[in-house]
Amino acid sequence: MFSKKRNGHKSFIARFIESQYSEGRDIKVHSPDFLFLISLAIILLFGLLILIPASFSKGCSIGDCYFYFRNQLLLGVVPGLVLFFVFSFLDYCYLKKIAVPFLVLTLALLALVFIPPFGISYGRALRWINLGVLSFQPSEILKLSVIIYLSAWLGTREAEKNALKNWKNVFLPFVLLSLLIFFLLISQPDMSTLAVIIFSMLLIYYLSNVNWRFLLTTIGGALCLFALFIKFVPYRLNRVLGFLYPDIDPQGIGYQAREAIASISSGGFWGKGLGQITAKALPEVLNDSIFALAAEGLGFIGGALIIFFYFFLFWRCLHIAKRAPDKFGYLLVNGIAFCFIVETIINLGAILGLLPLTGIPLPLMSYGKTSMIVFLSAFGVVTSVSRRTLSS
Repeated sequence: MFSKKRNGHKSFIARFIESQYSEGRDIKVHSPDFLFLISLAIILLFGLLILIPASFSKGCSIGDCYFYFRNQLLLGVVPGLVLFFVFSFLDYCYLKKIAVPFLVLTLALLALVFIPPFGISYGRALRWINLGVLSFQPSEILKLSVIIYLSAWLGTREAEKNALKNWKNVFLPFVLLSLLIFFLLISQPDMSTLAVIIFSMLLIYYLSNVNWRFLLTTIGGALCLFALFIKFVPYRLNRVLGFLYPDIDPQGIGYQAREAIASISSGGFWGKGLGQITAKALPEVLNDSIFALAAEGLGFIGGALIIFFYFFLFWRCLHIAKRAPDKFGYLLVNGIAFCFIVETIINLGAILGLLPLTGIPLPLMSYGKTSMIVFLSAFGVVTSVSRRTLSS
Protein backbone atom coordinates (compact mmCIF):
# COMPACT_ATOMS: atom_id res chain seq x y z
CA MET A 1 0.00 0.00 0.00
CA PHE A 2 1.02 3.56 -0.41
CA SER A 3 2.34 5.17 2.72
CA LYS A 4 0.08 7.85 4.15
CA LYS A 5 3.15 9.94 4.95
CA ARG A 6 4.27 12.18 2.17
CA ASN A 7 7.90 12.96 1.52
CA GLY A 8 8.89 16.22 -0.10
CA HIS A 9 11.01 14.52 -2.76
CA LYS A 10 8.20 12.35 -4.10
CA SER A 11 7.29 12.68 -7.73
CA PHE A 12 4.11 14.43 -8.82
CA ILE A 13 2.62 11.17 -10.12
CA ALA A 14 3.26 9.37 -6.82
CA ARG A 15 1.66 12.21 -4.81
CA PHE A 16 -1.28 12.31 -7.23
CA ILE A 17 -1.97 8.59 -6.86
CA GLU A 18 -1.57 8.70 -3.08
CA SER A 19 -4.07 11.55 -2.90
CA GLN A 20 -6.66 9.25 -4.50
CA TYR A 21 -5.90 6.21 -2.41
CA SER A 22 -7.60 5.47 0.87
CA GLU A 23 -6.33 2.56 2.92
CA GLY A 24 -9.78 1.67 4.11
CA ARG A 25 -11.42 1.88 0.69
CA ASP A 26 -12.84 -1.31 -0.76
CA ILE A 27 -11.47 -2.14 -4.19
CA LYS A 28 -14.14 -3.63 -6.41
CA VAL A 29 -13.29 -5.76 -9.42
CA HIS A 30 -14.63 -4.23 -12.62
CA SER A 31 -14.21 -4.53 -16.38
CA PRO A 32 -10.65 -4.31 -17.71
CA ASP A 33 -9.31 -1.43 -19.78
CA PHE A 34 -10.76 -2.24 -23.22
CA LEU A 35 -8.58 0.23 -25.12
CA PHE A 36 -5.55 -1.55 -23.68
CA LEU A 37 -6.94 -4.95 -24.74
CA ILE A 38 -7.86 -3.76 -28.23
CA SER A 39 -4.40 -2.29 -28.89
CA LEU A 40 -2.75 -5.48 -27.60
CA ALA A 41 -4.94 -7.62 -29.88
CA ILE A 42 -4.14 -5.44 -32.92
CA ILE A 43 -0.37 -5.71 -32.36
CA LEU A 44 -0.66 -9.47 -31.91
CA LEU A 45 -2.64 -9.83 -35.14
CA PHE A 46 -0.15 -7.63 -37.00
CA GLY A 47 2.64 -9.89 -35.74
CA LEU A 48 1.00 -13.09 -36.95
CA LEU A 49 0.09 -11.52 -40.28
CA ILE A 50 3.69 -10.41 -40.93
CA LEU A 51 5.18 -13.69 -39.74
CA ILE A 52 3.50 -15.73 -42.49
CA PRO A 53 5.49 -14.29 -45.43
CA ALA A 54 8.55 -13.69 -43.21
CA SER A 55 8.81 -17.35 -42.28
CA PHE A 56 7.63 -18.86 -45.58
CA SER A 57 10.89 -18.95 -47.53
CA LYS A 58 12.96 -19.96 -44.51
CA GLY A 59 10.49 -22.72 -43.66
CA CYS A 60 10.44 -24.01 -47.22
CA SER A 61 14.22 -24.36 -47.08
CA ILE A 62 13.85 -26.98 -44.34
CA GLY A 63 10.93 -28.75 -46.03
CA ASP A 64 8.03 -27.18 -44.11
CA CYS A 65 6.96 -23.75 -45.36
CA TYR A 66 4.78 -23.06 -42.31
CA PHE A 67 7.17 -24.45 -39.68
CA TYR A 68 8.09 -21.13 -38.02
CA PHE A 69 4.59 -19.67 -38.20
CA ARG A 70 3.07 -22.84 -36.73
CA ASN A 71 5.72 -22.95 -33.99
CA GLN A 72 5.11 -19.34 -33.02
CA LEU A 73 1.35 -19.84 -33.00
CA LEU A 74 1.16 -23.17 -31.15
CA LEU A 75 4.17 -22.88 -28.84
CA GLY A 76 4.23 -19.12 -28.30
CA VAL A 77 0.90 -17.40 -28.85
CA VAL A 78 -1.44 -20.15 -27.57
CA PRO A 79 0.36 -20.84 -24.26
CA GLY A 80 0.96 -17.09 -23.93
CA LEU A 81 -2.77 -16.39 -24.24
CA VAL A 82 -3.56 -19.13 -21.72
CA LEU A 83 -1.22 -17.48 -19.19
CA PHE A 84 -2.60 -14.06 -20.16
CA PHE A 85 -6.11 -15.12 -19.12
CA VAL A 86 -4.84 -16.85 -15.97
CA PHE A 87 -3.03 -13.71 -14.79
CA SER A 88 -5.90 -11.48 -15.93
CA PHE A 89 -8.32 -13.14 -13.51
CA LEU A 90 -5.78 -13.73 -10.73
CA ASP A 91 -5.49 -10.98 -8.13
CA TYR A 92 -2.09 -9.47 -8.90
CA CYS A 93 -1.41 -9.05 -5.16
CA TYR A 94 -0.78 -12.82 -4.97
CA LEU A 95 2.38 -12.22 -7.00
CA LYS A 96 3.95 -10.74 -3.87
CA LYS A 97 3.96 -14.22 -2.34
CA ILE A 98 5.90 -15.76 -5.20
CA ALA A 99 8.19 -12.80 -5.94
CA VAL A 100 11.25 -14.16 -4.11
CA PRO A 101 11.04 -17.84 -5.22
CA PHE A 102 10.24 -16.77 -8.79
CA LEU A 103 13.34 -14.56 -8.94
CA VAL A 104 15.57 -17.23 -7.34
CA LEU A 105 14.30 -19.83 -9.80
CA THR A 106 14.95 -17.51 -12.76
CA LEU A 107 18.51 -16.74 -11.59
CA ALA A 108 19.13 -20.48 -11.17
CA LEU A 109 17.93 -21.05 -14.74
CA LEU A 110 20.29 -18.31 -15.95
CA ALA A 111 23.18 -20.10 -14.27
CA LEU A 112 22.02 -23.43 -15.76
CA VAL A 113 22.72 -22.02 -19.21
CA PHE A 114 26.45 -22.47 -18.54
CA ILE A 115 26.14 -26.12 -17.47
CA PRO A 116 26.27 -28.81 -20.19
CA PRO A 117 24.18 -30.45 -21.51
CA PHE A 118 21.42 -27.99 -20.56
CA GLY A 119 22.88 -24.90 -22.21
CA ILE A 120 22.40 -24.43 -25.95
CA SER A 121 24.65 -22.14 -27.97
CA TYR A 122 23.95 -20.46 -31.32
CA GLY A 123 27.09 -18.88 -32.71
CA ARG A 124 28.85 -17.16 -29.82
CA ALA A 125 25.64 -16.78 -27.80
CA LEU A 126 24.87 -19.16 -24.94
CA ARG A 127 21.35 -18.08 -23.97
CA TRP A 128 19.02 -21.06 -24.23
CA ILE A 129 18.20 -24.06 -22.05
CA ASN A 130 17.20 -27.43 -23.47
CA LEU A 131 15.21 -29.66 -21.12
CA GLY A 132 14.40 -32.27 -23.75
CA VAL A 133 10.69 -31.61 -24.20
CA LEU A 134 11.17 -27.85 -24.42
CA SER A 135 13.79 -25.18 -24.90
CA PHE A 136 13.55 -21.58 -23.75
CA GLN A 137 15.51 -18.41 -23.02
CA PRO A 138 15.63 -17.71 -19.25
CA SER A 139 16.76 -14.10 -19.72
CA GLU A 140 13.31 -13.37 -21.17
CA ILE A 141 11.68 -14.76 -18.01
CA LEU A 142 14.03 -12.62 -15.90
CA LYS A 143 12.41 -9.47 -17.34
CA LEU A 144 9.15 -10.32 -15.59
CA SER A 145 10.55 -11.94 -12.43
CA VAL A 146 12.81 -9.01 -11.55
CA ILE A 147 9.98 -6.49 -12.13
CA ILE A 148 7.67 -8.46 -9.81
CA TYR A 149 10.38 -8.80 -7.17
CA LEU A 150 11.47 -5.15 -7.14
CA SER A 151 7.86 -3.92 -7.16
CA ALA A 152 6.99 -6.12 -4.18
CA TRP A 153 10.20 -5.31 -2.28
CA LEU A 154 10.42 -1.55 -2.84
CA GLY A 155 6.64 -1.07 -2.67
CA THR A 156 6.71 -2.59 0.82
CA ARG A 157 9.84 -0.74 1.90
CA GLU A 158 8.25 2.65 1.26
CA ALA A 159 5.76 2.04 4.06
CA GLU A 160 8.62 1.53 6.54
CA LYS A 161 9.97 4.65 8.19
CA ASN A 162 13.22 5.88 6.60
CA ALA A 163 13.77 2.48 4.94
CA LEU A 164 14.42 4.00 1.52
CA LYS A 165 16.97 6.46 2.96
CA ASN A 166 19.14 3.77 4.52
CA TRP A 167 21.85 2.58 2.14
CA LYS A 168 22.07 -0.82 3.84
CA ASN A 169 18.35 -1.50 3.45
CA VAL A 170 17.92 -0.54 -0.21
CA PHE A 171 21.00 0.74 -2.02
CA LEU A 172 23.40 -2.11 -1.20
CA PRO A 173 20.93 -4.99 -1.91
CA PHE A 174 19.86 -3.30 -5.15
CA VAL A 175 23.46 -2.90 -6.32
CA LEU A 176 24.33 -6.50 -5.44
CA LEU A 177 21.30 -7.84 -7.32
CA SER A 178 22.12 -5.62 -10.32
CA LEU A 179 25.73 -6.84 -10.39
CA LEU A 180 24.64 -10.48 -10.21
CA ILE A 181 22.25 -9.99 -13.14
CA PHE A 182 24.87 -7.96 -15.02
CA PHE A 183 27.53 -10.65 -14.90
CA LEU A 184 25.12 -13.53 -15.60
CA LEU A 185 23.82 -11.84 -18.75
CA ILE A 186 27.09 -10.33 -19.95
CA SER A 187 28.63 -13.82 -19.82
CA GLN A 188 26.06 -15.27 -22.23
CA PRO A 189 26.54 -12.63 -23.82
CA ASP A 190 23.20 -10.81 -24.02
CA MET A 191 23.92 -7.11 -23.61
CA SER A 192 20.72 -5.90 -25.30
CA THR A 193 18.46 -7.83 -22.91
CA LEU A 194 20.68 -6.69 -20.06
CA ALA A 195 20.15 -3.04 -21.08
CA VAL A 196 16.36 -3.50 -21.06
CA ILE A 197 16.38 -5.21 -17.65
CA ILE A 198 18.73 -2.69 -16.02
CA PHE A 199 16.63 0.20 -17.37
CA SER A 200 13.45 -1.39 -15.97
CA MET A 201 15.14 -1.91 -12.60
CA LEU A 202 16.35 1.69 -12.47
CA LEU A 203 12.89 2.97 -13.36
CA ILE A 204 11.24 1.00 -10.54
CA TYR A 205 14.05 2.15 -8.25
CA TYR A 206 13.31 5.78 -9.18
CA LEU A 207 9.52 5.47 -8.85
CA SER A 208 9.88 3.96 -5.38
CA ASN A 209 11.22 7.37 -4.27
CA VAL A 210 14.65 6.29 -3.05
CA ASN A 211 17.27 8.83 -2.05
CA TRP A 212 18.31 10.66 -5.24
CA ARG A 213 22.01 10.19 -4.38
CA PHE A 214 21.51 6.42 -4.46
CA LEU A 215 19.79 6.72 -7.82
CA LEU A 216 22.48 8.88 -9.44
CA THR A 217 25.25 6.64 -8.10
CA THR A 218 23.54 3.54 -9.51
CA ILE A 219 22.95 5.13 -12.92
CA GLY A 220 26.54 6.35 -13.11
CA GLY A 221 27.90 2.92 -12.19
CA ALA A 222 25.69 1.19 -14.78
CA LEU A 223 26.78 3.57 -17.55
CA CYS A 224 30.46 3.05 -16.72
CA LEU A 225 30.10 -0.74 -16.80
CA PHE A 226 28.27 -0.65 -20.14
CA ALA A 227 30.91 1.68 -21.62
CA LEU A 228 33.74 -0.60 -20.48
CA PHE A 229 32.15 -3.73 -21.93
CA ILE A 230 31.52 -1.97 -25.24
CA LYS A 231 35.03 -0.55 -25.49
CA PHE A 232 36.92 -3.75 -24.69
CA VAL A 233 34.76 -6.25 -26.63
CA PRO A 234 35.58 -5.91 -30.36
CA TYR A 235 32.26 -6.95 -31.93
CA ARG A 236 30.27 -4.58 -29.68
CA LEU A 237 32.62 -1.73 -30.47
CA ASN A 238 32.32 -2.58 -34.18
CA ARG A 239 28.54 -2.27 -33.96
CA VAL A 240 28.85 1.22 -32.50
CA LEU A 241 31.44 2.19 -35.13
CA GLY A 242 29.23 0.71 -37.86
CA PHE A 243 26.37 2.89 -36.64
CA LEU A 244 28.50 6.05 -36.49
CA TYR A 245 30.25 5.34 -39.82
CA PRO A 246 27.85 3.21 -41.92
CA ASP A 247 30.14 3.20 -44.98
CA ILE A 248 33.13 1.78 -43.11
CA ASP A 249 32.09 -1.84 -43.79
CA PRO A 250 28.93 -1.88 -46.00
CA GLN A 251 29.12 -5.63 -46.69
CA GLY A 252 29.92 -6.54 -43.10
CA ILE A 253 28.81 -4.80 -39.92
CA GLY A 254 26.77 -2.21 -41.87
CA TYR A 255 25.00 -4.69 -44.17
CA GLN A 256 21.89 -5.41 -42.09
CA ALA A 257 21.17 -1.76 -41.29
CA ARG A 258 21.71 -0.69 -44.90
CA GLU A 259 19.49 -3.45 -46.31
CA ALA A 260 16.78 -2.79 -43.71
CA ILE A 261 16.59 0.89 -44.66
CA ALA A 262 16.48 -0.04 -48.36
CA SER A 263 13.62 -2.48 -47.72
CA ILE A 264 11.62 0.07 -45.75
CA SER A 265 12.14 2.70 -48.45
CA SER A 266 11.09 0.34 -51.23
CA GLY A 267 7.66 -0.08 -49.62
CA GLY A 268 6.68 3.48 -50.47
CA PHE A 269 3.53 4.95 -48.94
CA TRP A 270 1.08 2.07 -49.46
CA GLY A 271 3.49 -0.88 -49.58
CA LYS A 272 4.08 -3.66 -52.05
CA GLY A 273 1.70 -6.08 -50.39
CA LEU A 274 2.79 -8.90 -48.10
CA GLY A 275 2.93 -11.35 -51.01
CA GLN A 276 5.43 -9.19 -52.92
CA ILE A 277 8.07 -8.48 -50.29
CA THR A 278 11.70 -9.05 -51.22
CA ALA A 279 13.38 -8.48 -47.82
CA LYS A 280 13.03 -12.13 -46.79
CA ALA A 281 16.79 -12.58 -47.22
CA LEU A 282 17.59 -9.93 -44.60
CA PRO A 283 19.77 -11.22 -41.73
CA GLU A 284 17.59 -12.33 -38.79
CA VAL A 285 14.45 -11.47 -40.73
CA LEU A 286 12.25 -13.40 -38.28
CA ASN A 287 13.70 -11.62 -35.27
CA ASP A 288 15.17 -8.12 -35.14
CA SER A 289 14.51 -7.29 -38.82
CA ILE A 290 10.78 -8.09 -38.79
CA PHE A 291 9.70 -4.43 -38.89
CA ALA A 292 11.62 -3.85 -42.14
CA LEU A 293 9.58 -6.65 -43.69
CA ALA A 294 6.34 -5.17 -42.36
CA ALA A 295 7.17 -1.69 -43.67
CA GLU A 296 8.04 -3.04 -47.12
CA GLY A 297 4.81 -5.00 -47.37
CA LEU A 298 2.48 -2.47 -45.73
CA GLY A 299 4.29 0.73 -46.66
CA PHE A 300 4.69 3.92 -44.67
CA ILE A 301 1.06 3.93 -43.59
CA GLY A 302 1.25 0.34 -42.28
CA GLY A 303 4.57 0.92 -40.52
CA ALA A 304 3.27 4.11 -38.93
CA LEU A 305 0.15 2.29 -37.70
CA ILE A 306 2.27 -0.42 -36.11
CA ILE A 307 4.41 2.16 -34.30
CA PHE A 308 1.27 4.06 -33.24
CA PHE A 309 -0.30 1.00 -31.61
CA TYR A 310 2.93 0.16 -29.77
CA PHE A 311 3.01 3.60 -28.19
CA PHE A 312 -0.75 3.61 -27.65
CA LEU A 313 -0.43 0.34 -25.72
CA PHE A 314 2.36 1.89 -23.65
CA TRP A 315 0.20 4.95 -22.92
CA ARG A 316 -2.68 2.77 -21.75
CA CYS A 317 -0.30 0.97 -19.41
CA LEU A 318 0.72 4.31 -17.88
CA HIS A 319 -2.97 5.21 -17.57
CA ILE A 320 -3.60 1.96 -15.67
CA ALA A 321 -0.53 2.44 -13.48
CA LYS A 322 -1.65 5.95 -12.51
CA ARG A 323 -4.89 4.52 -11.11
CA ALA A 324 -3.42 1.44 -9.43
CA PRO A 325 -4.89 0.85 -5.95
CA ASP A 326 -1.51 0.37 -4.24
CA LYS A 327 2.19 1.04 -4.68
CA PHE A 328 2.89 -2.55 -5.70
CA GLY A 329 0.48 -2.32 -8.65
CA TYR A 330 1.81 1.11 -9.57
CA LEU A 331 5.44 -0.08 -9.73
CA LEU A 332 4.48 -3.37 -11.36
CA VAL A 333 2.60 -1.87 -14.31
CA ASN A 334 5.16 0.88 -14.85
CA GLY A 335 7.97 -1.68 -14.86
CA ILE A 336 6.19 -3.83 -17.46
CA ALA A 337 5.25 -0.81 -19.57
CA PHE A 338 8.77 0.60 -19.74
CA CYS A 339 10.36 -2.81 -20.30
CA PHE A 340 8.04 -3.21 -23.29
CA ILE A 341 8.57 0.23 -24.79
CA VAL A 342 12.34 0.32 -24.25
CA GLU A 343 12.71 -2.99 -26.06
CA THR A 344 10.46 -1.64 -28.82
CA ILE A 345 12.46 1.59 -29.15
CA ILE A 346 15.79 -0.26 -29.28
CA ASN A 347 14.53 -2.58 -32.02
CA LEU A 348 12.86 0.10 -34.13
CA GLY A 349 15.73 2.53 -33.60
CA ALA A 350 18.24 -0.03 -34.88
CA ILE A 351 16.16 -0.96 -37.94
CA LEU A 352 15.49 2.69 -38.78
CA GLY A 353 19.18 3.56 -38.45
CA LEU A 354 18.71 5.70 -35.33
CA LEU A 355 20.54 3.34 -32.93
CA PRO A 356 23.29 0.72 -33.24
CA LEU A 357 22.16 -2.83 -34.06
CA THR A 358 21.69 -4.93 -30.95
CA GLY A 359 19.87 -8.08 -32.05
CA ILE A 360 16.95 -7.43 -29.72
CA PRO A 361 13.53 -8.63 -31.00
CA LEU A 362 10.42 -6.53 -31.52
CA PRO A 363 7.97 -7.53 -28.73
CA LEU A 364 4.88 -9.48 -29.86
CA MET A 365 5.97 -9.48 -33.51
CA SER A 366 9.41 -11.07 -33.81
CA TYR A 367 9.75 -14.83 -33.83
CA GLY A 368 10.51 -16.03 -30.32
CA LYS A 369 8.34 -18.32 -28.22
CA THR A 370 9.73 -17.40 -24.79
CA SER A 371 9.47 -13.66 -25.45
CA MET A 372 5.88 -14.04 -26.67
CA ILE A 373 4.83 -16.07 -23.62
CA VAL A 374 6.52 -13.70 -21.17
CA PHE A 375 5.06 -10.50 -22.63
CA LEU A 376 1.56 -11.95 -22.89
CA SER A 377 1.84 -13.12 -19.27
CA ALA A 378 3.05 -9.66 -18.24
CA PHE A 379 0.14 -7.99 -20.01
CA GLY A 380 -2.18 -10.41 -18.23
CA VAL A 381 -0.83 -8.95 -14.98
CA VAL A 382 -1.48 -5.43 -16.32
CA THR A 383 -5.05 -6.49 -17.14
CA SER A 384 -5.48 -7.75 -13.57
CA VAL A 385 -4.42 -4.35 -12.23
CA SER A 386 -6.73 -2.60 -14.70
CA ARG A 387 -9.68 -4.56 -13.26
CA ARG A 388 -8.95 -3.11 -9.82
CA THR A 389 -8.06 0.50 -10.63
CA LEU A 390 -9.46 3.45 -8.72
CA SER A 391 -11.88 5.80 -10.43
CA SER A 392 -10.43 9.11 -11.52
